[in-house]
Amino acid sequence: MKKVILTFVLGAFVFLSGCGSNESGNSVRVKETKLTLINLASPFNDRHQEYSGLAWYKDNLVLLPQYLFGRDSHSATGYLFTIKKSVILDYLKNLENHPLIKPDTLKVIGKGLTRFNRRGSGYESIGFIGDNVYFTIESIGEPTRTFLIKGKINNSGQRITLDSATLTQIPLQTNILNIGYETMVIDGDRIIVINEANGANVNSNPKAFMYDENLKLVSRLSMPHIEYRITDATYVENNKFYAMNYFWTGDRNDLKPWNDSVATKYGITSSQSATVGVERVLSFVIGKNKIELSGEAPIYWKVIPKKGRNWEGIARLDDKGFLLITDSFPTSLLGFVKKN
Repeated sequence: MKKVILTFVLGAFVFLSGCGSNESGNSVRVKETKLTLINLASPFNDRHQEYSGLAWYKDNLVLLPQYLFGRDSHSATGYLFTIKKSVILDYLKNLENHPLIKPDTLKVIGKGLTRFNRRGSGYESIGFIGDNVYFTIESIGEPTRTFLIKGKINNSGQRITLDSATLTQIPLQTNILNIGYETMVIDGDRIIVINEANGANVNSNPKAFMYDENLKLVSRLSMPHIEYRITDATYVENNKFYAMNYFWTGDRNDLKPWNDSVATKYGITSSQSATVGVERVLSFVIGKNKIELSGEAPIYWKVIPKKGRNWEGIARLDDKGFLLITDSFPTSLLGFVKKN
């Protein structure tokens, strides 16, 4: 019995050390960068937009609402929102005097897809290859399934039409309610999708799946164990991409976080821990049949204790840094953090 108790205590100590401490096995500690909020006009700043992804289409930042066609709706007409890069750059240069940003709209036609217009399901990521557009769609259930779908932008650039015949289910990897493939990585003419949950306790063998432009599966890529959630990623540049990695403490029972290897290697900032919340950007490289951490230190910023922000979209802003967007907590926030 004493051996059992001792084993339990040691296991609990390891768990708390990996998940709840600000301390790290590495004396090097990363610093927090400044998070700059970019104020959107109403109703684009409403938490009910529930943004789930960001992507660039030419020089337009595209904001993806989760309920693209409305929640509990039978509509086949929806809207993405877009902001010109020049408007964002001007805003960041003139923070004190800049008016609220009012995005433009981009119409989306999606016939035959209304079964996804319901609470918990929805559109989770977006990417562009030329004038082709790709989405992942989550369908809540037991298990929760995720699909890829392809669409096309018309010649005027004013309308996207989705092709329901291209709907392709991504292989199941976890069986956690409302957890699926929220991350899309565009690598040239390839689409890579990554599961939200890649932690050691919930995903024994994490994989990313690579598809061609016609949504044919071409490769399975091994993934490292990354604790917490991966919710969106940038396009690939020079074989590297960046991903949003965050933890809201209310997800503890679902994600069962264990040893945070990133914090062990690089340390963690004074405002962040698995007892408070984690919000950071990680960098990855794509190798032969695998995705690995790049060795670049994570980017952290100050978190809001006991509240958290559910960042679900990321896009690079040239070499300046990263644009981020939240789903609904504490509301719909668009932000910018500098690259280390």
